Order: sequence, then structure tokens, then C-alpha cells
Amino acid sequence: MALSFCGNDRNDSYNVDEGVLNNGCFVDALNLVPHVFLLFITFPILFIGWGSQSSKVQIHHNTWLHFPGHNMRWVLTFTLLFVHVCEIAEGIVSNQRMSSPHLHLFMPAFIGFIAATTSVVYYHNIETANFPKLLLALFIYWVLAFITKSIKLWKFVESAKGPQHLRFCITAMLVIVYGLLMAVEINVIRVRPLCACAACECWERVRAWRSV
Repeated sequence: MALSFCGNDRNDSYNVDEGVLNNGCFVDALNLVPHVFLLFITFPILFIGWGSQSSKVQIHHNTWLHFPGHNMRWVLTFTLLFVHVCEIAEGIVSNQRMSSPHLHLFMPAFIGFIAATTSVVYYHNIETANFPKLLLALFIYWVLAFITKSIKLWKFVESAKGPQHLRFCITAMLVIVYGLLMAVEINVIRVRPLCACAACECWERVRAWRSV
């Protein structure tokens, strides 16, 4: 059976006469955009930027200062990964009830899981290098993910789906987690000059201690 993103068991799978956002498949496709954006932006930085500097830059862990909200970010990120796993499982079970494969039921969640994992690696490298300006890419990602998931949740509400539906609960949880991660990022960006100053002060203290 041929794979199809929207499935081929219905004649109106790709019908957008009533509006793009009224087609559930296209809403799921819209939810792919933030994840693709993050992977497209971060991969060159991780594999080219840090790779080319690995022989020139050494991380001094005694000057490694955690960004504000460090612990909260890790808790939220692992929560995000868990919810994505639930979303993947729910999509696979729903797909098994279809007469043809509907990739949109689980592919965005799978790509989202990869993007969330990449965000952890990306954040860790930024934090250890003390270069918070690159967190702007993560902030844009959280904003886009929050918006697209909010649209999906809104469409569930319009179609009379509520807390009694697992898909609605998963989407609502993702909206909350993305919103909290966005708030954490805003807080880091707000105080990042303080982080830079604190890192410089700490480094100067270490240098003075070593010279004694």
C-alpha cells in the first residue's frame, strides 16, 4: 500500500474548499514547520560551527554558569519528550484504524521528538560556550510551535473535541509546555547581559586565583 501524508482512502483528503485550516491534514502539516525550522537552523551550527571550533576552544567547567531557568528548562524538555512519545503512540494507533496510511497522524510528532532532542543538545552547547545570543533560534522555535499547536487545539474545540479525547489532551499539554518554554527563553534573553557580566567576573576571579 502506497504511503500518503494525508491518506488516499478519502476523496476529500486534500480538499481545502472550506479553508486550509479546516483540513486536519494540512493543520498537521503546518505543525511540521517549526520542527523543520529548528533542525534547519541548528544543524549547521552544531555540526559546522562547534565542530570547526572544537580544536580551538576548550570549555572551562569552573566558569560554566547556568542560564536562568536551567532546571526548569530541563524538566519541561523531558516532559515535552514524554508527551511527544504519547503523541506518536496515539497517532500510530489511530493510523491502524485507517484503510490507508495517514502519515500526518504521527510524522509531525516524530519530527517534533527529534527537534526537542536537538534543542537539548543545542542549548547545552550554547550554555557551556556562554553564548546566549544563539538562543534566539530556540525562542523563535518555541513561539512557532506554540502558535501552530494552539491553532490545532482551537480546531479541536471547533469540532467539538474535548478533554474526553486523548488527542485533545495531548495537544493541550503541548500548548502548555511550549508556552512555558517560551517564557523561560524570554527570561534568559531578558537577563542575558547579566549572564555575560557574571561570566566575565567569574573568569577574572579564576585567573586571579591561578596567578597566586
